[in-house]
Amino acid sequence: MKRKSHKQIKPPERHSDEILRREVAAALEDDSMMVKIDDVDSKLVELTKLHHDRSGTYGTDYLQIGPSLKAMFPEGLSLETARDFTRFALLLQAHGKLMRYAVRFHRGGHADSLNDLSVYAQILRHVDEREE
Repeated sequence: MKRKSHKQIKPPERHSDEILRREVAAALEDDSMMVKIDDVDSKLVELTKLHHDRSGTYGTDYLQIGPSLKAMFPEGLSLETARDFTRFALLLQAHGKLMRYAVRFHRGGHADSLNDLSVYAQILRHVDEREE
């Protein structure tokens, strides 16, 4: 049996949920049978819109996380204690905010990322200063 290929849906920037539901249903239509959009499908449509919106703001900065961390820790990194993992998790959060700012550097930056970066930096400082 030959598989029917489905149309790929690229969500429009500002469509109503009803229009998106109709587009998804039309794309998933198999001959004359309409696919009913349930709660899971609706949530996936919402998440597709969210991804589309965020991609416009941040691009594909996540593809640079590995190379950037490798450059920061060229000898590798060993995490042994719970405190090590906490510190590294906070560093990753701060790193992500700095990367998001960098993506928008030539467009005036991203104030929300700077605010978040400040908070994560101070939490990390607090953890660093605490005794184990």
